Amino acid sequence: MCADNGGRGSIQSVLYQKPMRFAVSNKGRACRQAGFTFVELLVVVGIMILLSGGGLATFLDLRDRRVVLAGARTVEQALREASRRSLAGEKPSGCGSNPLKGYQVRIVSGSIYTSAVCPGSTVTETQVDVSGIKLSTTQSVIFFGGLKGGSTAATVSICQFPGGKYLYQVTVNSTGAIEAPLRKPGSC
Repeated sequence: MCADNGGRGSIQSVLYQKPMRFAVSNKGRACRQAGFTFVELLVVVGIMILLSGGGLATFLDLRDRRVVLAGARTVEQALREASRRSLAGEKPSGCGSNPLKGYQVRIVSGSIYTSAVCPGSTVTETQVDVSGIKLSTTQSVIFFGGLKGGSTAATVSICQFPGGKYLYQVTVNSTGAIEAPLRKPGSC
């Protein structure tokens, strides 16, 4: 059933209205029906699905990259802390009266161990577990030589596990300088 306004209506109301579809009422007169067709609704829903799918893929990719970068920054922080303690000569009580030789960092299957090295003993001070990433290094132990300076030159590679789509590297040179994480092309 259509509503009838008696054929009255201003030109402005006709010009500024959305286009309407016309149907025939049971009395044979044309009347307007508002709404969308099924095909129009399907097109809109399809576009929404495509946009949300692309957004989700981008979000997941960004999340994976952030996880690997966070792991690289954790490695960098552990190396910088070992270098700082070594240069400052911070000797833990576990060394007793022995002099401090320096600090070492070991990376073993997703864990980073920082230890003080004194003659006759090695005192493990911190352990940091990094989950969701794979760590590998060119040297099994990275040593920072204390007040005498120098260190073991090494490169630590950090990548996503499993999959290995993103690869970052932290480099320690022989003078003890630590380079910030750099993204490398390729995968693990």
